[in-house]
Amino acid sequence: MYRITPAIMVLLLTGCASQNGRLEDAGRDLARITEWRVSTIAPTLDKASRVTTLKDLVEIPQLERLIQQTLAHNPSLQQLTLGLDILAKQRNISRAAQQPDVNLGFQSQRNKNNNEIDNQHSVSVNVGWELDLWRKLSDGSRAAEQELLSGEAGYQAARDALVAQVMRTYLEWVADQRLLVIEQARTQVWVWFLCYDDRSQ
Repeated sequence: MYRITPAIMVLLLTGCASQNGRLEDAGRDLARITEWRVSTIAPTLDKASRVTTLKDLVEIPQLERLIQQTLAHNPSLQQLTLGLDILAKQRNISRAAQQPDVNLGFQSQRNKNNNEIDNQHSVSVNVGWELDLWRKLSDGSRAAEQELLSGEAGYQAARDALVAQVMRTYLEWVADQRLLVIEQARTQVWVWFLCYDDRSQ
C-alpha cells in the first residue's frame, strides 16, 4: 500500500489551486479577446453598412469623371432610359383609364332678325365613367406598374454593371501603369549593372 504523506498532499492541493487560477486567467483572457474583437470589428462593420454604391468604396476624381462620362454617353443605357420613359407613359395611360372622362362643350350663336340681334350661348358637360366589373382596368394598371418597376430594376442593374466594368478597367490600367514603371526601373538597373560590369573588366 501507498502512503500519502502530508507533503505530497500539500503539493496536490497546490496544483489543483494553481489549475483553478489558470482557468480563471484563461477566462479573463478570452473575455479581453472578445472585447477587443468587438471594439475593432464594430467600427468597420458600421462603416461597411454606410457604403451604398461601388463608388463609395473607391474615391478617385479621375475615375469619377470617367464614370460620369460613361453613364452620360453609353448608348445602351440611353436606350434603357427611353424604354423607362415609355413604360412610365403607359402606366400613366392605364391609370387615366380608371378616371372619369369629362367633356366640356361651349357653343355660341348669333341670329339677326328684323334688326334684332339674338345671341344664344350653351354650355354642355358630359361625364362618363367606365364601370370596372371584371377588374380589367385595375389589372391593366397593376401590370403596367409592375412592368415599370421591372424596367427600373433592369436599368439599375445595367447601370451598376457598367460602373463596375469601368472601375475594373480603370484599376487594371493603373496596375499596368505601375507594372510598367517597375519594369522600366528593372531595365535601368540591368543596364547600369551591365555597364558597370563592362567597366570593371
